[in-house]
Amino acid sequence: MLMEAMAQTMSDIDVYLAPITSSRDGRTNSLIGLNTALTNLTGHPSVVVRNGMNADGRPTSFTFTGKIYGEAEMLALAHAYQMATDWHWKHPQL
Repeated sequence: MLMEAMAQTMSDIDVYLAPITSSRDGRTNSLIGLNTALTNLTGHPSVVVRNGMNADGRPTSFTFTGKIYGEAEMLALAHAYQMATDWHWKHPQL
């Protein structure tokens, strides 16, 4: 039933974006648990990409999630985001 409901919800959505870390404190956002649980139970593909650094210099990130069998579109969008930004090249100070 959950898989059917998610498929219906995603029928008009190619990819959605969900935050993982808060840009202010760098801690894991409570949404990650909900989003990860949902995609683990329904089989929807996801990819995590960096989207900045917090005030402490730690990377922040978000997740692109696609439709069932929508890996190509989701990965193409994640790749386009990375090509348009340089966050994937930045690393925290040791």
